[in-house]
Amino acid sequence: MSLTISLEALGRIQEIRARRETDFHHLGVAVAEHALHVRGIDGKYSGDELLRKHGELELDLDRHRTTILTRIAGSLTDQKTAGEAALAELGLDHVRRELVIDEKTGEVRELVAGRYVGVKG
Repeated sequence: MSLTISLEALGRIQEIRARRETDFHHLGVAVAEHALHVRGIDGKYSGDELLRKHGELELDLDRHRTTILTRIAGSLTDQKTAGEAALAELGLDHVRRELVIDEKTGEVRELVAGRYVGVKG
């Protein structure tokens, strides 16, 4: 039987992953809303006013994108830290071994001869 991380550790990893998926969704919504806003101003403004409005919309999208991508990057770090802590709880050395955790089951697998196989406990 393969080793699995604790249910508590698995829950933390799944929670972090779920937050990141929500952030990816928010990023997609922000881009779609931006496209709709751009389309909406094209017929209302012209010349310098149109350029100014486009610039404002681009800055707004860039702020949203930066905020969301920063959260995503942070969640990747948080997930890595949570996974390493879960492996340490099992006494496994993630530095010397190529280990992964199945995010659905918590099973720990190791890369052996090009394939990931369950780590025996």
